[in-house]
Amino acid sequence: NEKRNAAALDFLDQATLLQPDFAEAWNRRAGLHYAMGNRRKSMADINEVLQRQPRHFGAIAGMATILTEAGEDELALRAWQRYLDIYPADRDAQKAAMELSEKLAGNRT
Repeated sequence: NEKRNAAALDFLDQATLLQPDFAEAWNRRAGLHYAMGNRRKSMADINEVLQRQPRHFGAIAGMATILTEAGEDELALRAWQRYLDIYPADRDAQKAAMELSEKLAGNRT
């Protein structure tokens, strides 16, 4: 909340070094990178999370969001579908997947 991003990043760097199998440290660092505007580093950390916990729906949602922002609609839709395989009741994810699906259908006609 205090926007001490550099200190938080240092802390999370140490956490990933000391406990590399702790997926949530990678996920928190991915979120911080995203908040700081570094989508590439965020995506790299998301990939680390998913190597450790393939069903981490927060990381999958982050991936889908970044892919959508990058205009990678087909990949984003696949990520949302993967998310919904794990957490099918999430209305926001359902809406995001539906909107991407409709957008892609419109692009193909």
